Amino acid sequence: MNPQEQSDILNLIIARSWGDAEFKQKLIDDPIAVLEAEGLPIRAGMQIKVLENNDHLVHLVLPNSPSQTTEA
Repeated sequence: MNPQEQSDILNLIIARSWGDAEFKQKLIDDPIAVLEAEGLPIRAGMQIKVLENNDHLVHLVLPNSPSQTTEA
C-alpha cells in the first residue's frame, strides 16, 4: 500500500470518528484493531495511541527523523 492510499484511509477514519461516537471510542480503545479492520496493515509489534485535540489541549507530534525511520 502506498503512502497516498494510507493517507486516504486515515482521512476516512478520522472523518468517520467525527460523526460516529461509538466508532471513535473503539478507535481510542483499540486503534490497531480498528485500523486493521479498515484496511491499514499494521507492522507486528507496533503500538498506536489515539489522542484527541480540543479547545484547551493540542498535541504536537514529532515524527522520527529520516535517519531513524525503519521500513515496515
